[in-house]
Formats: sequence, structure tokens, C-alpha cells
Amino acid sequence: MGQIHTVAALALANLTDANADNCRSVCVEPGALDALVRISTLAGEEGRRHAIRALANLSEFYDNRAAIVATHAAVPCLLQGSVDSSDAIATTAAFCLAKLSDHTDKLILHIADTPACFERLS
Repeated sequence: MGQIHTVAALALANLTDANADNCRSVCVEPGALDALVRISTLAGEEGRRHAIRALANLSEFYDNRAAIVATHAAVPCLLQGSVDSSDAIATTAAFCLAKLSDHTDKLILHIADTPACFERLS
């Protein structure tokens, strides 16, 4: 992933910071959540940090949570993020997972596949 992906993730993280209208727009934009998940999985540390922060910002709004959980690989990506060597990424990913916990039927199977996240999530 290149610098453009990091800058895009930063822009989305900033645009979705406590802004309900922008959060709604991002969640309904085709491919936006998939792109954030890809960046948070494949980019360098800075890109991952911004993409995870954008997902966490989006999860602040209840109406967005189902869309995030339904996004392919979002939950496994956040679980991996919760055990990242970067404390900023790990903390933000765990925060996002906590917000998504009202969709426990989908989360529980992924959490069982990532036992290293138990310490961070407890």
C-alpha cells in the first residue's frame, strides 16, 4: 500500500471524527468500508492507525455498526489490530470492537479464532 492510501485513511479518520453526517455518508458509499479494512490490514503502521481510527469513529454511531460488522474481514482485521505492537492501533481497535459488541452473534466466532485478543478485550 502506498502513501496515497495512508493519506486517504487520514482524511476519512478526520472527516468522520464526531461528525454523524460524514459517518453516514462513508458507511453507505460503495467500497469505502472495504477500503478501510484493506488499509488497516495491509498498510504500514501509520496507514493502519488512521484506517482503524476511521472505523472506530464510524462505530460511534449505532446505525453504522451493522454495516461495519457485515463488511468482509472487518472483524478479523479489528481483532488483529487489537493485538498490534502499536499501542495506539491496539487500543483503538479494541475500542471499536467494544462498540460493535452489540452484534455479538457475529463477533463471537471471530474472537474465538483470535485468542491473543482476550487480554486486550477483557
